[in-house]
Amino acid sequence: MKFIHIADVHLGSKIEAKFNKEQSKKRKNEVQTTFKNIVEYASKNDIHLILLSGDIFDSDSPSNKDKQFFYSIIKNNPSIDFLYLKGNHDLDTLSDEKYDNLKTFNDSWSYYEYEDLLICGIELNRNNKTSFYNTLSTKQNMKNVVMLHGQISDGKGGDIPLIKLKNKGIDYLALGHVHKNMVFNLDERGIAVYPGCIEGRGYDEIGPHGFMLVDSNDITHPLFIKMCQREFIEENVDISSCMSSYDVEKKINSSINFKKSDIYRINLIGEISIDNTIDIISVEDDLKDCCFAISLKDKTNTKLEYEKYINDNSLTGEFIRLVINDSTLLEDEKKQILKLGLKVLDGRELD
Repeated sequence: MKFIHIADVHLGSKIEAKFNKEQSKKRKNEVQTTFKNIVEYASKNDIHLILLSGDIFDSDSPSNKDKQFFYSIIKNNPSIDFLYLKGNHDLDTLSDEKYDNLKTFNDSWSYYEYEDLLICGIELNRNNKTSFYNTLSTKQNMKNVVMLHGQISDGKGGDIPLIKLKNKGIDYLALGHVHKNMVFNLDERGIAVYPGCIEGRGYDEIGPHGFMLVDSNDITHPLFIKMCQREFIEENVDISSCMSSYDVEKKINSSINFKKSDIYRINLIGEISIDNTIDIISVEDDLKDCCFAISLKDKTNTKLEYEKYINDNSLTGEFIRLVINDSTLLEDEKKQILKLGLKVLDGRELD
């Protein structure tokens, strides 16, 4: 039997990127579209089980629009069972209306059987977080899937201490909370999986997003299916040889194969002269039509060309003389102070 594992949809979430109002609205709608597309994928491919491992909504009090959207998906897909385990963002989001194909969980273990699968789930809180692993009951002759939402750990920290879930007969630990797709071994029998969020919402959620497709006949080898509308992509471009905004724009265009649909953060690196005439905002504005959105981050250092200014009757010259003549500083300390100081004098932000 096949099932889909998703988490961290965050319906209604604020889009955490440098978007204008129109772009932000579009991205919010695209989160809904991707969720709908995943359900349509299940319907078209004869998949009748979707595991939702928490944070389907972004707020404990989601808007009526977001709730109506989610529950209309449930209602209009009666051939698919949705197993909804709430996360830390959606503690009070259940509908008053009952749906036969919506299965939920609470603060004690719940169990659902589907052919050769046993789905076990519990919503963690302060009362059960130190004891939930002792009350789990799996079946040796079935494929055991355990649903949890939280941060895993190998030690004492985190919500889910993996060491205490080892050797409990778990084949597939269906997690939610971490927004990056991650698959790792739980023990000799099973694996633990974060599917990641279905759409990136900011530059801390780069790369492809989607869902995990799992076949119970090969449960420890799930397949990641990309389904996101757009990707956040981060690239470094060395602009050491650039002296003007035009040079930087040309260097970026020659270094990156832009996709019109994607969202980019370009880290400008290298060493540039204090004499440069680079206007980062202007370059960013000139590149905005290359993709859905772009953000340039200045991570360059200023070249230590202080010999050129040491005799200047200027603030820069005075600063350089003050630092290099300070006998209390080590040479490495002088270089670091000069780098930071020249960057400030050049009107650029510090990292």
